[in-house]
Amino acid sequence: MSQTKLYLFGAIGGLVIAGIVILFLALTNKETIVVDEGMFGSWHVVEPTDGLFTAVMPRGPEETSTQIPVSDMDGSILQRSYVSSDENGSDYFISTLVYPVPFRASEAKTILGGALEGMVQAVDGNVLEKSRFETYNDLPSVDFAITNGEFNYQGKIMLGDRVLYQLFVAYESGKISDQAYVYFLSSFEPKTP
Repeated sequence: MSQTKLYLFGAIGGLVIAGIVILFLALTNKETIVVDEGMFGSWHVVEPTDGLFTAVMPRGPEETSTQIPVSDMDGSILQRSYVSSDENGSDYFISTLVYPVPFRASEAKTILGGALEGMVQAVDGNVLEKSRFETYNDLPSVDFAITNGEFNYQGKIMLGDRVLYQLFVAYESGKISDQAYVYFLSSFEPKTP
């Protein structure tokens, strides 16, 4: 084989490898937002008495608790919600729903999809802009972005042993800091019972 053909095949092979590397980086690259944690020194650590999670929120949250009866099984679902607002009027939500029986791991994606669909259908005009199934702190999860006119809901739903976690920020277009959103989400540590 001539030197020219070897060079040509080598160049083509190099381009193919470069293309594969570029494709891999494009598919796996997530936008990285650097968070200056000093900006959030006044945020409050939230550690509920049930021990299901720790997180930080802009202010001490309002807390509510509800028992939801389950018609086809003994017991009920215990829902606890925590809501806090920042100076821009954005609302930060964390909700835990503790079910009477554990979830089946094989049904995690179906359960998460159903929970997300319930959020979308809860308010007329909600549109699911994006969703991505992944794992967060070893728990199956789905990231989402929902819009409704000028209002946006962005967050994550996770599934523990018997706990469905919802955390999201509700904000008007242009009135949220990407750093605040990332700081809130990254501070969340689920702790299954």
